[in-house]
Amino acid sequence: MSTSSIRKFIIVLQCSIVTLSTVFNAPITSAQSIPTESTIRSSFTGSREEARQKSEFFSTKCISGSDSGSSENSELGKVFVMGDSITLRAKGEYERLMREAGASEVKVSATGSSNIEAGGPNGDKMSGLESVDSNSSYIKDADTIIIAYGTNNLSHGDSTAAPINKLMDKIKETGTSANIKWVDIAITDAAGANYSAYTASVNKMLYSTTSSGYSMIAWSKVVDPSYDAANATGTLKHNPELIDPDGIHQLPGVGSEKLVETVISETKSSGGSSSSSGGGGLAGETGTEGEFQTNGENKLKQILVHTTEGNTAESAISTLKARGYAYHVLIEENGNEIRLVEDKYSIGGARSANSKSLHVSLVGMARDGSHFDPKSPQLQTLSKRIGQWASKHNIPIKKIEGKEVLDSHDGPGGVAGHIDVANADPEEYGGNGRTDPGEKFPWVEVLKNARGGKETQDDVCCDDVSNNKAGSGVNGGGCGEQGYGNGKVSEENKNQIWSFLISNGLSEEAAAGIMGNIDQETGGTYMTDADNGATYGSQYGSSAAGVGCIGIVQWCHERIDGLVNFARERGKEWTCLGVQLEYMWYEMESTDEGRSYRGEVLSIPLQDALNGADIPNKSLYYPDGKPTPEGAARMFHNYFERSNEEAGEHLGRGGRAEKIYEEFTGKSASSLGGNPACENKSESNFGNGIVEAALEMGKWGEEYDACYLAGGGHADQVDLERRIDNHFNPINDGVDCSGFTSAAILKGTGELFIGSTQAYCDSDRFEKIPIDKAEPGDFSIDCGTHIEVITAVNGLRNFETMGSHTHGCGVGKGPSPGNYSGTENFVLRFKGGSGS
Repeated sequence: MSTSSIRKFIIVLQCSIVTLSTVFNAPITSAQSIPTESTIRSSFTGSREEARQKSEFFSTKCISGSDSGSSENSELGKVFVMGDSITLRAKGEYERLMREAGASEVKVSATGSSNIEAGGPNGDKMSGLESVDSNSSYIKDADTIIIAYGTNNLSHGDSTAAPINKLMDKIKETGTSANIKWVDIAITDAAGANYSAYTASVNKMLYSTTSSGYSMIAWSKVVDPSYDAANATGTLKHNPELIDPDGIHQLPGVGSEKLVETVISETKSSGGSSSSSGGGGLAGETGTEGEFQTNGENKLKQILVHTTEGNTAESAISTLKARGYAYHVLIEENGNEIRLVEDKYSIGGARSANSKSLHVSLVGMARDGSHFDPKSPQLQTLSKRIGQWASKHNIPIKKIEGKEVLDSHDGPGGVAGHIDVANADPEEYGGNGRTDPGEKFPWVEVLKNARGGKETQDDVCCDDVSNNKAGSGVNGGGCGEQGYGNGKVSEENKNQIWSFLISNGLSEEAAAGIMGNIDQETGGTYMTDADNGATYGSQYGSSAAGVGCIGIVQWCHERIDGLVNFARERGKEWTCLGVQLEYMWYEMESTDEGRSYRGEVLSIPLQDALNGADIPNKSLYYPDGKPTPEGAARMFHNYFERSNEEAGEHLGRGGRAEKIYEEFTGKSASSLGGNPACENKSESNFGNGIVEAALEMGKWGEEYDACYLAGGGHADQVDLERRIDNHFNPINDGVDCSGFTSAAILKGTGELFIGSTQAYCDSDRFEKIPIDKAEPGDFSIDCGTHIEVITAVNGLRNFETMGSHTHGCGVGKGPSPGNYSGTENFVLRFKGGSGS
């Protein structure tokens, strides 16, 4: 074999572990098995020839045993992607990853709930046939076309292959010579038993109709390697690491990325365009494709840890080649280390942080990182790799976060994860931040092992309470304990929260009120990593999704982003208790989110209101003006938490607050003045009389054809008594909603109150009672709009009511039963006596 052939052969070995395994018919087991530049110097003759050959070696694109262009590395060219909601969810990943893999242009046309012949409600709102018509000019010049229909049937009216042929004919009519790929469907058994036969039927149709001019991409095989889509055998097993719990859609982020990576890999491996010229491979982002830029020794300042998001080194390398990325080292689960690129070359491992970084990737999935065991062979090897790199390149063995990890920042360096780079430069990552190696990755133990078992104060991690940084304005203290879900109650966290609230000026009653909410939100555990199925906003690339809630007060939706970013700015993780307390305080003091209820934003910090400062409806929380734990709990809930009252999520917080008050102060909460739990009980029999009157009058629609009349019952007592005596009939003696309630008060108590619904809300003859303390005889109301008498309480805002509803006479129009819950956060209770 010639020297040139040897060089080419070694390039193949260094660039493709899969190829190397095939050549030797054995798996790669150690870094020593991979030839590097130093091992081929003996084939170079003379300094000039050596320089020329070395330049050729490191500028040649990775190939598969051929000096000419290989089909394995075909170009994607101009790409057109069309499909249903699966494609729509992955639209961003298609546009980004296709370009990163070498596509010159990418256009995605996707419609939710669509198929070949029918459109859908979102996205482009077009069927597959309409999409081709709309994009025919683009399709004509396309090099690669990706089709992904089938999840919603191929057609709603034709179960044969005709719709497939119709779509392919329409594509061909554009005059395109593109390479056409069709992605099979991957509906798992999590979607239900009925979908197994459906998935098999659609896939069998797709695989049996390829003669129409396309080839298949086996996405289903990636989801479940045991599944045979072509022959429609077996059940497609659910894969929670890639597929949404609905069993149909891929997970946002990691699922979409894996889908697109599969499409890219299989498209390239079978020829990406009709004008393929070869090339591709492990290209560095800092240089042209296939070229690694030299790292000056003084530039290497940090080590970045990744995960491959796959189960084997071979699949990882295949994906790397498809996407044009690389790592310096891979570490398999058994601890074997595979060297891909020498330290001296800069590679494209993480956008914004390549020129000064060494990249090591763990074969496996990141998830949240909590499954990684520092004592495992894989992480033991990682610690050794970090230690060796740190010693060789003088890199500090400390965890770093924030802007320091970016190429643009000239810091002392250290060790970070890909997640830290994405967090530090969210604009560059476009909302698709990486999460590897996981938020709960055991950095402290890994770095301790890298130092040979030595602990330092440099670990910036929530496990390291001693290294807490002060927040803005207040100091939340250390990072506390995590472990939500293990059943443990963190007394440490509980004590830290109380101390923080009291030391920053809250009364004991106010502090107990806040902690009553925290107690409920964390299920009594006080753990900082309380997580209600959250999609962590920009932390996970999906701020719009905003699903679930996190932390001691369960921040939800956009507020998750606020907490996560607040933590990043302080070099901390969101799970740090001190950070959460500081952010909670900031929201209460300075933001609408932390001090608003039903559109009303307090003009003062919520802290002051909790301590008893005057606010609108203060008496609703502190009836005699003095703070109580129960009242503070309701105020904090309404203005800060705003949980789902319809589901009863606000209930019980006051009782928890009173127990916490007694625990920390040793005083009885029941001895406090102005406790709404005691004072909101009616001291009269008005309620019973009002209910009896309302129930009797409510029958008059059926018995006397009682009527509704706008403005009826608003004149005076004589007029109201006449209407009652005439059973609200004829229509001129009818009553409207407030006329009916005035009649119920007069008939049931002998007292008179006449006025509009707004007058009811403004009168001092009625007490505003918290919605969760409603009783029969109270009034459910929307001030200025409608009012009814509550005759029974079956749960939160679950009332049986009686009122006058709609113009006209008879059942359902005049006085009749209903279930009116009102819209205010209170009900009204008649107190009697004189007044306005």
